[in-house]
Amino acid sequence: MRRGGACASPSLYRGGSMLEVGKNTYVTIEEADAYIAENYSEKNILRAHWTVSPDEYKEQYLRKSMIEIESLPFVGRKTIWSGELQFPRTLLNAPLYVRRSPIYLLYNRNDCEVPKEVKEAEIENALGIIQKSYRPTSKAAVLSALGLVPVFSQESGKLSSEKAERLLKPFLGTIKA
Repeated sequence: MRRGGACASPSLYRGGSMLEVGKNTYVTIEEADAYIAENYSEKNILRAHWTVSPDEYKEQYLRKSMIEIESLPFVGRKTIWSGELQFPRTLLNAPLYVRRSPIYLLYNRNDCEVPKEVKEAEIENALGIIQKSYRPTSKAAVLSALGLVPVFSQESGKLSSEKAERLLKPFLGTIKA
């Protein structure tokens, strides 16, 4: 129990470390494992790295990913004002023309849930952090040419993954009429 009698939020306690959904992550390690297994081939080097990494490293990747994501300027406001994370968010009290916008509908599918795109972006960004740790070598160039490792590119923005940036793009910037 916390002060004031409120119940503590559920957490994942693993070997002395803790990930708390809604407090310092949007996804669990198990959700990330399932997403990566579903979306990346067994021969992909990022999937292989993730699979053999101990849970402590996976937690670090997810936390670093959260730090990058949470620093972005999202549109709208937090649905839960006292929440520690940027999502769930809402665009309530928006003008009528904005309510017809696909972005408004994207935000307001369910005010109490984190959008699937945000969860996927956290996982993709964690993989981007892993990718940045690799040094381009002749072996990496060969693996890249074979399609087994993503092509190394210059930093495109604040996130470590271009795919994560694409997933979060609808939640950033301004809404136009």
